[in-house]
Amino acid sequence: QIEPDAFTASIGLEACENAEAWERAFAMLLGVRARHARTNEIVYGSITSVSAKSMMWQLALWTLLEVPLYALELDVVAFNAALYACSSREKWKRTLGLFVGISSCRLEPDLVSFQLVSTESEQ
Repeated sequence: QIEPDAFTASIGLEACENAEAWERAFAMLLGVRARHARTNEIVYGSITSVSAKSMMWQLALWTLLEVPLYALELDVVAFNAALYACSSREKWKRTLGLFVGISSCRLEPDLVSFQLVSTESEQ
C-alpha cells in the first residue's frame, strides 16, 4: 500500500473531483492528516474544487477556513470554486462574503470571481 502524502493525495483528489465524489475526497484528506503527512495548497484546492462540483458549499467553506491553520495560502481559483459552490446554492450572503474575503487574503479577484458574484446578485 502506498503511504499517502501531498503528491499521492492530489492525484487521488483529482480523480474524486472528476467523479464528483466529495465523500471519498474528504475521507482521503482526513486519512492524510491522520498519518501526519504534509499537505499543501494543491490538496486543499482540490478539496475545494470537488466540493464545488458536488455542490457541497459547507465543505468548500470549511476548506477555506482550514487552510490558514496549516500556514498555507490558497489562490483565487480555490476561492472561485467556493464562490461557485455558494452561488449555485443561492447563498448570496456567503458568496458576497467570500468575494470580499479574496481581497483580505491579498489576492485579486479575477473575471470568474466577478462573474460568479454578478450572477448571484441577479438571482
